[in-house]
Order: sequence, then C-alpha cells, then structure tokens
Amino acid sequence: MVRSTSLLKATALLGLSQAAAAQNSTTNPWPWQTYRSEPALQPPSLKITQTGDIAEGHLFFDQSGSGGHNYSVFIMSNENELIWEGPYGDISAWRAQTLFGEPVLTFYTGITMPEPYGFGYGAVFIYDQTYKNIYNVTLDQYANGLNLQTFTGWDSSGLTGGSWLDMHEDYITPEGTMFAPAVNVTQTDLTSVGGPVDGWIVDSLFFEIDIKTNEILFQWSHLDHLDEISLASAAPTYPLEDLGLNQTYPWGPFHINSIERFADGGFLISSRHYCSIFKIAKDGSVEWTLNGQTGGSFTLKNGLSFCYQHDARIHAEGNGTALISLFNNDNSGIRSGVNETSGIFLTVNTATWEATLKQELIDPNDTIFAVSQGNVQVLNDGSGHTVIGYGSTPKIKEFNAEGECVFTAQFGEDKIVQSYRNHRYPWVGKPYYAPKAFACDAGNQTEVYMSWNGATENNKWTVFAGASEDALTEKTSVEKTGFETKATFSGSAQFVRVESAGEGIETGNHELYAIDMATHHLATRSHQGGVSDGDWVDVSDGRAQHAATTISESMPERIIRVTTDEKNLNKFYNIKFSATRSHRLERYYNEELDSLFEAPFDRYSQEDKVDFLLLRNYLRRNLRVLLLDRERDELVKPVLPFIQPLIEICEARQSMIPVDSKKTAMILNETAKKIIATTKAIKTNGIKANDSAFSRAMSTIDQIRGHVDETYGFYAPYDPLFPFWCDAPKKELDEALAGIKTAIDTKLIEKNGSGSIRAAVEPIGRSGLITELEAEMIPYTPEELLKLAQEQYDWCEKEMKKASRSVKVGSVRPERSHGSVSGLEVTDAGFGDDWKAAQEYVKNSYVEPGQQPEMVRQLAYEGMAFVKKHDLVTVPEIAGKSLCETWRMFMIDAERQRESPFFLGGSSFWVSYPTAAMDHDLKMMVMRGNNPHFSRATAFHELIPGHRLQLFMGKRHHPYRELFSTPFFVEGWAMYWEFVFWNRGDFFVSPEDKIGTLFWRMHRCARIIFSLKYHLGEMTPQECVDLLVDWVGHERSNAEGEVTRSFGGDYSPLYQAGYMLGALQMHGLREEVLTKGLMGEKELHDKILKANTMPIELLRALLLNQPLSPDTEAQWRFYG
Repeated sequence: MVRSTSLLKATALLGLSQAAAAQNSTTNPWPWQTYRSEPALQPPSLKITQTGDIAEGHLFFDQSGSGGHNYSVFIMSNENELIWEGPYGDISAWRAQTLFGEPVLTFYTGITMPEPYGFGYGAVFIYDQTYKNIYNVTLDQYANGLNLQTFTGWDSSGLTGGSWLDMHEDYITPEGTMFAPAVNVTQTDLTSVGGPVDGWIVDSLFFEIDIKTNEILFQWSHLDHLDEISLASAAPTYPLEDLGLNQTYPWGPFHINSIERFADGGFLISSRHYCSIFKIAKDGSVEWTLNGQTGGSFTLKNGLSFCYQHDARIHAEGNGTALISLFNNDNSGIRSGVNETSGIFLTVNTATWEATLKQELIDPNDTIFAVSQGNVQVLNDGSGHTVIGYGSTPKIKEFNAEGECVFTAQFGEDKIVQSYRNHRYPWVGKPYYAPKAFACDAGNQTEVYMSWNGATENNKWTVFAGASEDALTEKTSVEKTGFETKATFSGSAQFVRVESAGEGIETGNHELYAIDMATHHLATRSHQGGVSDGDWVDVSDGRAQHAATTISESMPERIIRVTTDEKNLNKFYNIKFSATRSHRLERYYNEELDSLFEAPFDRYSQEDKVDFLLLRNYLRRNLRVLLLDRERDELVKPVLPFIQPLIEICEARQSMIPVDSKKTAMILNETAKKIIATTKAIKTNGIKANDSAFSRAMSTIDQIRGHVDETYGFYAPYDPLFPFWCDAPKKELDEALAGIKTAIDTKLIEKNGSGSIRAAVEPIGRSGLITELEAEMIPYTPEELLKLAQEQYDWCEKEMKKASRSVKVGSVRPERSHGSVSGLEVTDAGFGDDWKAAQEYVKNSYVEPGQQPEMVRQLAYEGMAFVKKHDLVTVPEIAGKSLCETWRMFMIDAERQRESPFFLGGSSFWVSYPTAAMDHDLKMMVMRGNNPHFSRATAFHELIPGHRLQLFMGKRHHPYRELFSTPFFVEGWAMYWEFVFWNRGDFFVSPEDKIGTLFWRMHRCARIIFSLKYHLGEMTPQECVDLLVDWVGHERSNAEGEVTRSFGGDYSPLYQAGYMLGALQMHGLREEVLTKGLMGEKELHDKILKANTMPIELLRALLLNQPLSPDTEAQWRFYG
C-alpha cells in the first residue's frame, strides 16, 4: 500500500481555471490536454478508433516535428488518459525493456539532424519503475581508438553527456549490454558512384556497450567492409547527386536504424538506404545480405519487396531459417506516394537461400506513405497481435492475429508531427516523487484536483482539510478517475492535504508540498518512513522555519543570467518565423522554469520572492507567446508555401555551415518559380486569407528578404563560385518576392481602400489578450476593461463640459478667436456643454514658430518646482547637481512626427513641432496639437516626477528588473502623477488647463478601447483613427500617427492600455496606504521608484509585505 501526500493552502480561484483538462484553441493543428494540478504536462489528445478486441497495455510514443506541441515521451491509455509524460527534448528510440530482470524505460536524447543528415548525437537514458535515472549509456568521441567527426562548422561542445551515440537504436540484451549506433563523417573513394576520389561520407557504426561501465565490447564500421557491402549497391535507391563533395553535405548511404542479435551471436542490422538487412558475424564479417529490391544473397519469393525499411526484428530461428519482421516504409525523401507503407513478416532460409513474404499488414481504410521512421512490435502476451508505429505519420495501429486493423490512435497532424517508434506495453509505475494537487475556493465548497504523473497502481484519493496543519480532518474520499481526479467538500479551509493510496510501495518516504493555486511544484523535502505528520508548511504567513541549505544562485543573479542567455539566443536564432527558433526558445524557457521551481522559495526574502514571481511570469508568458505565434504562422503557411527552403539557407549560414553554391542556386531558382505560382494563385483567389494572415505574410516576406540579403552579402564578395551560380537566381527571387508582396498589398487595398491606415501587427485575439493580462497580473477580462474605459471616459466628458462652461473668451490668443470658434457663438457661459468647441478654442493657443522649445522648457521646470515645493517625491542629486538640471532637449524630425506627433520624454526631451517643408494643413494640425495647455499635462509626465525621474531611479535600484518592464508600471507611474496633480486642485486651475489634461485622460481611455477592440477583431486601424478624432478631438494627422505608432510593432498589445490601468492601480495603492496610515505620500513614492518596474499587484505585495507563494496569481480587483 502506498500513501503519498500533498499539503495545500486553499485560495480563491477568481475564475481563472474552467476545466480540469482543457484543449488548445481550434486554430492549432492538433489539440492537447492540460491539467490544473500539473499545468506543465500537456500531452496530445488522441484520436482513437477501435473496431475490435485489443491487447492489454498502454501506448508508448514520443512526439517531434514542426507541429509537435511538446517534444517529450508519453505513456497513455486506450481511453486517451495520460499515464506518464517524461522529460522534454529531442527524443528517440523510446520504449520499455528489461534490464537485470527489472522493467525499465529507455530513450535517446540529444541533438537530431534533419535531412540530408538524418542522424543525431546524444546519449541513452535508462529509468526504473520509480522514474529515477539509473544509467546513462554514452559514447566518447575518442573511445576505443575512435576519432568521430561531424559536418563542418558544427560545435559538438554541447552534446548531451558529451556522447556521440546516434538516435536510431537502444536495444538492451539479456547480458546487460546495449546495442547502439553512431556515425562518423569522413573521407573515402566515391568514384564507384560518380563522386570524387576523396569524397565525404557518413560512415555507419554500431556498438555493444556495457551498460554499467560504458565499456565498448564490440564495434563495427561499414567502411571497414566495403569489399562485402559495396557503395555502388546503394546508388539505385540512394543516389549520390550533389552530396559527398564536401564535409558540409556528406553522402550517408548506410544509415543503420536497428540492431538485434541472432542465437549464434551474429547481428541483424537494418540499413535504410541500402534497402537491405544484413547478418553480421561475431567477427564482423558479412554473412548474408537481404536486399528488398534485388534479393542480395537470396531469391525473393511470394511477392516479397521492401525498401527504406526500419526496425528489423528476429522472432524465431531454427534449421537455417529465421522469422523476421520489419517496417516497410517503401517511401523516402527520394521516392514517395507510390507504394503503400506496411508491416511485413518474412522468412530467410540459408539452406535454399530463399526469402519469403509470410504476412503483410496494412489498413485498407487508411493508406499511409511514411517517408521516415516507424516500427513493428509483435506483442508477447499470446494474443498474436501486432502494433505498428508509422513514424513520419503520427499514428499507432494494432492488428489482430488475422491481420485486421482493430485499433488506431492518432496524436498529431499528418506531415508536421512525427514519432520514431510506437509501442504497447504493460507498465507498472511507482513514482519516487510526490503527487501534485491544486485547490480552490468555489463558492460554498472547495475543489481539489489531484494527479500523480506516472503512477499506475494508485486507485483512491483521500482529502483532509482544516484551519491549520494541526487540525486536519478527513473531508472526502474518491476513486481515481483518469490522470487527474477532482474532489469537492463543503465549506472552505486554510489547509488541504491529499493522500493517494494503492498497492506496491511502503508507507512513508513521501514528500510534502505547500501549494497555492498550484501551477508548478515547489522544492520538495524528503521525509523518513514512520514520520506520520511530516514537515508541515504554513503558507498563510510565510513564517515556517526549515534547515538552512546553500543557495547556489541568488534571484538577482539568476535574472541577470536569464537576461544574458535570452539575449544571446535571440541574437543567434533571429529568424522569428523559424520553427528551429521557436522550439529552441521553448526548450530554454521550459528548462529555466523547471530550474526556477527547484529554488528554495520558502527561505527567500520578500524581495527575492517577488523576483521569483517576476521571472516565473516572464517565462510563462514567453512560452504562451511562442505557442500563439506558431498558431499565427500556421495560418500564414498557405500564403507562403515557399518559405522553408529560404529559412534553411539562412540558418545554414548562421550555423557557419560551408555553402554549396550550386545547390543554393537551385533552391533559389525553384523557390522563385514557386513564388510566381503562388502569386498567380493569390491574384486569382486560388489562395485566400484574412487581413491578419496577409499582413503577417507581408511582414514575413520583408524579414526573409533581409535574411537572404544578409546571407548573399556574406558569401558573394569572397567566394567566386557563389555569385557565378547565385546572381541570376537571386535577382529572380527578389523580383518574385516583390511581386507577391505587391499582389498581397493589392488584395488588402481592394478590401479596405487605398487611403486606409494599416497595422504592422495582426490582432492576437481574445486568447492572446488573456495571456497578456495574466502576465501583467490584471485579473480582469477584456470585456471588463472595455467597460472600465467607458466609465472613465464618461467621467472625463462630464468634467470637460464643466470646464467648457467656464472658458472665458480672450483668455486664449484673442487675435485668433474673434468671438467664435467652429462657427459657434461664445456666450458668457463659455461654450456651454459643447466641449469640442472649447477644445478647438484651446488648440488655437499654440505658440509662434521658434517659441516651442522655450515653452516646453518652462513647463518642465514648473512641474519640477511643484513636486519639490510640496515635497511629493525625492529628486536626487548627481555629483552635487540636481537631476532637474541634467536633461537635454532635441527636436523630432518631420518624418518621425508622422508616428510621434506629440513630444516625448525620458532621459531627454524630444519636441514635436512643424518644419518649413511640411504642407500648411499638416503644419497647423501639429502646432494646434502641441499647444501650451495640452503640453502642460505632459511635460511633467515625461520628465519629473514622470519618466525622467523613474528611469534614473531604475538605473540605481534593482536595474536587473528591467527585463520585466511593463507599461502598467512605466506609463502607469507617469499618468498617475496626472491623477495626483488633478486631485490636489492647485495645479490644473484654469479651465483651459483642465481641458488640456482631460484631453489626455480621454485619450488614454480611448487607447484602452481601440487597442483591445483591434486585438479582439472588432475595430480596424482606420476605425481606431476615427475614434480618436470623434471621441477625443484629435487632429486627424495626429490620430493617424498615434494609431500607426500603436500598431507599428514596437509596442506590446497591452501597452496603450497600460497608461490608464497602471495609473488606476497606483492610485488604488496610494489610497490604501494613505487611508490606513501605513506610510507617508513621499515615502510611498520613493519606495515605488526604488522597487523598479513590475506588475503593480506584485509592487503592492512587496510594499505591504503581503504573503506570497510560488503559485501566487492575480487577485487584486483595484477598480470599482
């Protein structure tokens, strides 16, 4: 009986979780499952068809490919329930085996190389039933006299365990050894296949390795046996073509993909490209060859034929015969779509030298052409059933003894998801680690979600709860229902403990967790058997004491390291729409997230706990953004079906792989032709897409053209062969890319009109906005925020009307007023409720050309003097000189003013004002939009106490938090001062000044509305411009500049909403602090600045020393 427990603190969920196992959006190629208790686990959802009785056991498969959501290994049930999800990485050769009489799990992990290489470098990991890594099988580059080499320019320093094993096999023998292959890029005479005398080849090797010691007991090399296995016999099925000319693109004809032992000690190996299986004697000589096309040593009988096969296995031997199964791909990158893939059984007879087909397994209702990978597994349970995995086609099929397909499980989209081998095994898992759980307050009851990754024997969950760890009582007991089980009990509790029961593990030796809305595990603490209560953790006040251990890396050090690591990864993997980049970053973020949750959170200071949560949010957000980007890239693929070869050319250049000029020219030439065909299809509506997909396609075209230009510019000046081959194809490519961009642009103009404003970024949708809001710790939906913005706008409009009624004619440039504005007569009551007319009147207060810098300087110093006079915030000195004196002013050039029509600030002040070259109407709009009353509200916003002070303090205090920069803090702080100055009543006094600052507050309300509605797909960029003109009173050119800048690609989706929402959050924090007397106004402001940028909810927790857990989520409803 096993009892393993988890301790939780129950908290309100606030509607953030809605389903125990949710699926991704319908736009993703294939759905996956998620769990509240273990969000990091995300197995694919299986599409299962069963038409007959099937064998017992679970499904074993890995997942990779450009459409693979989670590069991992999985054990899943026939009912689409996860049993175990393993580690993340490039994984192959995944299966269950027996080692020293005990069941184990084995898999290869390392670096896998796509075609034309088709091999890998890594190690084999062996796990026991508790999922502990008990052995690693590795191969040193120089072991046993070897000197293994790879293709030119590849850095082998980062190999898994420094191991050079290939990915294709990890067969465990009864003697406790392992068969595994490797490759070596070397030179040999290729004249027999039409190549050079000193050509480059991928030599295939295999080894028998002692698992305990990694000692090599046997090794074999193809190149040592060319007199028995000639290179010429591979040429018909794997022609040399342009390979073998250099070390960058070697020819790899042998390609071992399975190894097994005959009863006499010889070896059965499968060579994919030779379309052959071989028997290798114990002395390394070749006893026989069975070629699936010519027969080799045998005569082919009963229609036997195979090619490009995988996974040759021996099932019976005797009297010179052997029964062998193999996966007959009969398809490859060279030849596909003609012969159907199948599983076959054959016999070889060395007395008659005949090879005979005994059985071929195909599903007549599902024709498959698997171009790579795959396996055949004969179940040893007496059922006579066979399981087939289809490699590059993500399907598992089971056939009964009569050869009928009775079961199919698909786990990904065809062609973009793949799996090296798939199996069915009985498996008993007894995890050494504790289960995971998630608890939440659901009104008048508590919900608890529980799971135990890898456990197969637990069948019952018991929930204990109470107000403290010493007062827990049993609340409920439920049967296990799939991977994640839900239990509920009446009322609420501060602490919840769950216990899983089943057969097979001794009581005790369990681990306890403190969980608060769990999304990841905490650092675990082992407990000795016999300790019944364990080491309880009270997460309600964070005062639990634990034995001190060494913290190897502080949180600031970790954040600085992540900042540097990510910067370097993004600098190298800079092709934003590359699957290579996406998966590399995904792996990095997952690794960092896993590492983060091993940190000793409960021993951290409040500052370090905040840093932990900042980094957690950052990594999670980046992961979600990667997935959303993949979804959007999938939508663009029909518009850009030609893009991948160009990406591969550029990535080869980035990896410093020597260029094959002739081959590159061929790729450029073929790509240009494909672009022309795609352009024609777009023009004739053969290819259709929405505006977002077309916009993303145009951006992608610009980016790939830049990468291709960089690649071309690298090679052309110094490599004479490169321009010889590539000049003409490159020009054709450039013309084709320009042509397709024009075609897309024409389609957008046809739909939206020639004068419409366009966005450089496409809408991210509601799910994307939710992701951004979660990252910013804003516990509101987009719809709630739209309502908030409308309420704030309505307040502004009421205040505008008040100010409008108070405007006195003559207070603003009487020489321009003449008693009327916009055709309306001005009365003693000012402009009445016609605030737009009053606003027009105020706009005409602009200063004469040449006077704008002085006006801005005076306004800036006015704001600085105001905060110093009223002692509102500390303004530091620099070398005895006030910060107020250390800023500079610059003018914004005419072209940039199209996107930045108002002045900008920060460390310097950038003034927006018309130039002589502008046409008259544009001059007037810019002058009117930058009048003194509008500018008065923004001068202090940009300088002191706004951005200038904020950025300066950020460099002095916690500068590493710049990684977490958020507009809710950066822009929220600056706008917060507009609230403070307004509420004081002694800064914005005149109605003209009130109209000026209300203009900006209305503008921030409108920013929330138009930015959210654009990303929800409810407004076009042109409609956003119209909103700013109609609702706020913007000059049209200024509104166009604002919208163009907002959606120009330099700002995050929530950036424009961050001004008002961040200010409201800070104002809410101010009211809470001052009302309760927790600190003074100046002290609060100084502490905010010293904290540096972060979501305001975490700022509040830091300043008020609120309890935090590793799984703290947004809860603060700061508005309403």
